[in-house]
Amino acid sequence: MRFVFMVMFFVVLLSGCAINSNNHESYTDFKPLEVSVHLSDTINEGGDQKIFAFVSQDNQDISNAELVRFEV
Repeated sequence: MRFVFMVMFFVVLLSGCAINSNNHESYTDFKPLEVSVHLSDTINEGGDQKIFAFVSQDNQDISNAELVRFEV
């Protein structure tokens, strides 16, 4: 009997954490990232090359990105 009351208590408690039905509106206004890649004019074989990538979103520079991955 105690188990039934505990289960009912947790069901009532967790029902307060229900997802808001209007939450999808927060994700519909997505603005994609834009990446501009700049390379040097000449590339030397076997040497180090610098690749500059500028990331922006909605015409504003992103300078505080936590993680950026490149695949060459």
